[in-house]
Amino acid sequence: MTNLLYINASPRGELSAANQAALIFTDALADSVQVNRLDLFDAKLPEVTLEITAAKMKFAMGLDLNDD
Repeated sequence: MTNLLYINASPRGELSAANQAALIFTDALADSVQVNRLDLFDAKLPEVTLEITAAKMKFAMGLDLNDD
């Protein structure tokens, strides 16, 4: 089965016209597609720091991950 991740990034939630349209669309797909929904305003997301971002960039460039 195909998976679809719908990310709601609108602070307006149910009042958002785009969110309402997306919900109608994803509900119509529900019989043939597994829809996973993520609301960024309800989700507990990890803190993104400069140190984490620098480590991600080092990893992406194939550099050693060390303490400096």
